[in-house]
Amino acid sequence: VDVLDEVQEQEKYEQEVHHALESNNTANWDYNLDFDEPLYLTDGPDAVEDSGLRVLVISSEIEDGDDLAGAAKDGVIVVRYDASDTTTEELAKKISDELGGKQAESIAFAAHNARLDFDYSDGASSDSLLNDAEKDFWKDVGSLLGENGRIDLLGCNVAADDTLAGQIVGEIEAGSGKAVAASDDVTGNSGDWDLEIGAVDARDTYFDANRLEQFDGQMAGSSAYLT
Repeated sequence: VDVLDEVQEQEKYEQEVHHALESNNTANWDYNLDFDEPLYLTDGPDAVEDSGLRVLVISSEIEDGDDLAGAAKDGVIVVRYDASDTTTEELAKKISDELGGKQAESIAFAAHNARLDFDYSDGASSDSLLNDAEKDFWKDVGSLLGENGRIDLLGCNVAADDTLAGQIVGEIEAGSGKAVAASDDVTGNSGDWDLEIGAVDARDTYFDANRLEQFDGQMAGSSAYLT
């Protein structure tokens, strides 16, 4: 059945449903129709399939990063980067290449802070905590996520109750156009894997619980904003 045939069948279906409702024939109808499910709910021309892909991005600054990468669930795409010599543009391309043209359901960043352990010397403008490179990066990340996609920041205390942390999370949401989940305490086996802002269980979402027990590090840094 091609797209045109599907559209015509859908229109016919909707007309019959409308006629049945107008004639009060919903109890004893003659159409063998199911009101609860359109004919081509998922296969129509405007349908979008959710890939269900998860991506785990790990900074080189994370202690015991090998065990963290090894603890990823089967099917989770793992991307690792050297924060000392990788640019945000290069990191966005790494993630895009791994997705191979698909969009992810969520992308998690395992880094010590919301700036993903990059060492920025140029700072940001007076009205923003993000510099231009970061703004472009989060916009690119947003484009790699599906319609209801989400960014998960695993860094410790990224969403702690202070103005600076709250502002940068808000700016990432605004720049990416996607929801952001973040932790307001220590992330790791010495703390927990809950992202309290967004109510996300990072352990259940990205990791095999048994393998994750081997991870000895944590996402702690001196600040949610800067290392």
